[in-house]
Amino acid sequence: MNKEKHNMFYSVKLFFRKMKLLRRIRKKNKQVEKMAKQQIREKEKYLRKWERRRRRRLLRFTLKKQFQKIFRPKKKEKTQQTFKIDEEPKQKRAGYSSWKRRKRIIRFLIYKSIKSWSFGEKIEVQNRQVAAARLNKREKWTMVLNSASAFIIAYLTIQIIGQMLTLFIAQSFEFQGSIRYWGVLYFITSNDWTPDAVLTLFSVQPLVGLILALISLIIYLNVQQFEGILKMIFLWLYINGLVAFFGALAVGTIISKGFGFVAIYLYLMDTGKLLLSLCSLGILLIIGVFSRSLFINSANVYFEEINFKNVKSVIRYHIVYPALLGSFILILFKLPKITSYELFTISTIILLLLPVWTSPGIMGEKIFENKGNLSLRPWMLLLSFSALMLFRLLTDPQLFAI
Repeated sequence: MNKEKHNMFYSVKLFFRKMKLLRRIRKKNKQVEKMAKQQIREKEKYLRKWERRRRRRLLRFTLKKQFQKIFRPKKKEKTQQTFKIDEEPKQKRAGYSSWKRRKRIIRFLIYKSIKSWSFGEKIEVQNRQVAAARLNKREKWTMVLNSASAFIIAYLTIQIIGQMLTLFIAQSFEFQGSIRYWGVLYFITSNDWTPDAVLTLFSVQPLVGLILALISLIIYLNVQQFEGILKMIFLWLYINGLVAFFGALAVGTIISKGFGFVAIYLYLMDTGKLLLSLCSLGILLIIGVFSRSLFINSANVYFEEINFKNVKSVIRYHIVYPALLGSFILILFKLPKITSYELFTISTIILLLLPVWTSPGIMGEKIFENKGNLSLRPWMLLLSFSALMLFRLLTDPQLFAI
């Protein structure tokens, strides 16, 4: 009887031991499976990241190739002249010492290294086409008309995109409107305006200008080393976009029009509006100071070198006078519906161009790798004139009435 009890207890004990062992094995297997699944997930995550990096690299490579096709630099033929030093006569001289020659070479190399580290070496460049200190009348008008055409195209791009986006957003407030050459015309009464509608609709165009300015700046920084005239459109998009935001903010807060309605509906006091306007004008001036190098670098559209003698004439006829001419043409284009708000906003571009206008020579001498051709681009003139006429024709109902 005792043996049977002992065998029974032993079998029960053995059974629990086996169960415990099975639980341990199952637990260990679960841990192994969990680690294997985690490794598989990490591997899949790494493969997904690698695939994303691969797609981004391919996209960057494709975009770079496309930009290089559009703004392809001209290749220059480099000619290298080899000079052979005839050392045989020296070795035949009496008393010639190779150690003395080595010492002279070492002294010469040390002297050249110290000189290059301290002061830099002067490199003589021959056969370089430099901008003349005095441009002739034909060259002046060529530069002015090309740059003014790019200025008008850039301004119309910002205005059309801003007006279309404003009209699209106005539909969310159930406002009906139409695009006119002087702005967006709403078919509503003054009682239909709400604070949200004012804050939204009157800030769309300035924000569009600011966003396009930043995008154009990024594009221009990537293509400024090329000599194509197309990059001038991006430069003027950058300038006109900043004027459309900061200039409109400065003028609107003073005369309580346009973008200034946003400051009014934010319940700013007169002192706050005055400070906001002054800060906007100051920002335009500061941006003009830091943008001088962008204007100087755009001269490689025509020239290969800019120095202290010709920089003033190049900046005037390539940047300042085209901006003034383009602004004057746009003011005439908007007559007779142009408002004082838009007139003063366009005029704030003078403040942005003032630093490069008054002190362009502070940037020093610039030598470019590539240079363009100083010739009139008729397609730019045709494109700007056609865009002006077509936009006025499609947005002026009085012309259709006639």
